[in-house]
Amino acid sequence: MTEQMVIRTEAVYSGVSFVVWKGQGTWFWSLVRPYGQGGTIGAAASKAEATREAQFAIEHSGVSDGVE
Repeated sequence: MTEQMVIRTEAVYSGVSFVVWKGQGTWFWSLVRPYGQGGTIGAAASKAEATREAQFAIEHSGVSDGVE
């Protein structure tokens, strides 16, 4: 069994933190809504696409800038 290195980046967009990482050739992203309101996870073909999708999710989830 060969080990694969996981690439992980943490970022903040509009006051909400999210994580982007690569595993087994796919880029994933996740964000956790504050105060136990759940979260979102997605997959994308590239790091840039994963970052855009996470930012889009933040913009359309109502959690940015402290708004719920």
